Amino acid sequence: MLVYYPNIQYLDFILVAIQRLLIDPEILDIRLINGLNKFIVMRHIVPRHITIIILISILIAMPFSSVYSQGSEGLNWSTPNYDKKNTRFNPQTVINQDNVENLEMRWIYRLPRNPYIGILEPSEGFQVTPLVVNGILYYSTSFGHIVAVSTLTSRTVWTFNVNVTAALEKPWIINRGIQRSLTYSEGSIYFTSIDCTIYGLEAITGEITIEIPDTCKDIPGNQGRYYGEEAPTIYGDIAIVGSASGFGQARGYAAAYNLKTGELLWRWFTTPPMTIGEKEWNPEWEKGNLDPFPNDWGDNDNIVPYGGAVRTDGVVDEETGIIYLGTALPGLAAVGIHGHPNQRMAPGPNLYSNAIVALKIETGELVWYYQIEPHGVRRQGIYYNIILADISIGGDSKKTVIGGSFQGFVYFLDANDGTSLIDPVAIGKHNNPSNVNLGNNANMSLAQQVGDKFCPGAEGGLAGPLAFNDGKVFAASRNDCFEIRARVLDITPEDHDDDEELPAFIYATDLSQPQNSNIRAIDTSTGNILWSLDLPNLQWGAGVTVSAGVIYALDFIGTLHMINSDTGEEIDRLEFGGSGTAGVSIASAANGEIMVFIVTGGDETLTPTDGIITAFALREDEGSQGFSPLITYASIAVAAISISFAILLLFRKS
Repeated sequence: MLVYYPNIQYLDFILVAIQRLLIDPEILDIRLINGLNKFIVMRHIVPRHITIIILISILIAMPFSSVYSQGSEGLNWSTPNYDKKNTRFNPQTVINQDNVENLEMRWIYRLPRNPYIGILEPSEGFQVTPLVVNGILYYSTSFGHIVAVSTLTSRTVWTFNVNVTAALEKPWIINRGIQRSLTYSEGSIYFTSIDCTIYGLEAITGEITIEIPDTCKDIPGNQGRYYGEEAPTIYGDIAIVGSASGFGQARGYAAAYNLKTGELLWRWFTTPPMTIGEKEWNPEWEKGNLDPFPNDWGDNDNIVPYGGAVRTDGVVDEETGIIYLGTALPGLAAVGIHGHPNQRMAPGPNLYSNAIVALKIETGELVWYYQIEPHGVRRQGIYYNIILADISIGGDSKKTVIGGSFQGFVYFLDANDGTSLIDPVAIGKHNNPSNVNLGNNANMSLAQQVGDKFCPGAEGGLAGPLAFNDGKVFAASRNDCFEIRARVLDITPEDHDDDEELPAFIYATDLSQPQNSNIRAIDTSTGNILWSLDLPNLQWGAGVTVSAGVIYALDFIGTLHMINSDTGEEIDRLEFGGSGTAGVSIASAANGEIMVFIVTGGDETLTPTDGIITAFALREDEGSQGFSPLITYASIAVAAISISFAILLLFRKS
């Protein structure tokens, strides 16, 4: 693992710290002092005994903090979905529906190309929503390059690189290059690397503070491979991680680790052990919305179950100590046969796939489950963010778990027991929906059929995070219909032997149907659609962000749509010309100026494209925000004069 401090003048780093103090003097704690000290000494810029003089120069700038009038609201975007409830709502009011048309570009930052092309599966675009904490932006590419960027100068503060080559030498890791989220907690940036190592990096220096290696190694009952994707959910000293298990045909689970000791606290499985025949699997039927089904997953000797991946940003109810997560599709791997096992070979609802679940953080005990589609055959599931919100239903306030699915529905569940508070709300185009929302009435032996056509397709649906604000949920659908096609397998006589051969099939886009997207606003008290807006291009990965009456929705071809959250009317749009699969974040630069951060590019499926971070803010003629240039440069001058004077004194002494 490499941490790199680029050759920038050390004043750049110090000035970022000065501006951070101007915004919030309370961040001057031991982490900041230690971080600056390490930075200055490690770069060999000045001798150690001058470091304290430099730090004093920062303290001199602190009286300017009184000029900052925005307050602390909306300054940081410190979790994947803005706050601990995953709402993707920033309460800032500087950039709003009346002036968002007047955004102008402040800077761009070019992310590096993937050095592992040909080793990792091609990326469909960078997917991480940028974090911004105390004036520094943090980002991760799909290939484990973590970067900290000054929001003042767009200079690199530090970088950290995962050793992907070494990671792929581990037999339990698959070569999927996907990174979906970072998170911040107690002075560290957390992520899960491709080899399922939990990392905490010191936010100021990039040094490793936490390293819990190989969390997906030696998983009981597993025969497949994993990769790391989502950042851990942090609750005190506990980190909860999910499993990206579908592509590697592995057993799904969630697990918790003690951040101080690295100890595994618990592991909760979403699917049975990957064994043939009758499964040692006893779901807690009474805790969910289904009746018991004897011998769930069946006892076929030619298949083993997998799937139920946990690929959501979990949300924690800090009052009850419960975490809410989503699970993905069920799968079957062939044993002694060629072709694709059909899901009818595993009769039953296939718990706990396609479900929203509540677990006790301290123990991993299941509190409740709600399976949205028993015995799923469409390769869909629950992904992205789970929201925790208080909503009003019939005049009563209800603590509610809100989740979206690739099946194209938004769910509103009682956080206490998992019962449905509002009927599932359909978003986007729907056709031939299979077992979704049928509960005990589902066909528990349904089979995939070549020629089946269905909407939404296996890529979603709600293929991006939701947003919640002021009693409304905002959701963007991907209208991409699929069909099941026959597939010819390239099987040599040596491979064939006397094994049975099953029909093979592939899920593919139905090219006879238009591909576009739809954004809707849902009244959380009734489930009614308040407005609906059709967009011409696919929406995938980025989801929606809402702030000050504006919805920000980045589509797959890199068009940013800015929409009035009250009416659904499009206010403006910006064309970026690169893939748009990362969510938009809104936060304060180090000088107090509210900015909008957009990431585009990183697609490698056809021709590799550069990843770009672009920062926007209001034009200066829209009214000043943050610090004026005079105050900013005065701070710079104070620091520069103090340091220069200290160095001059040392020269005179020598």
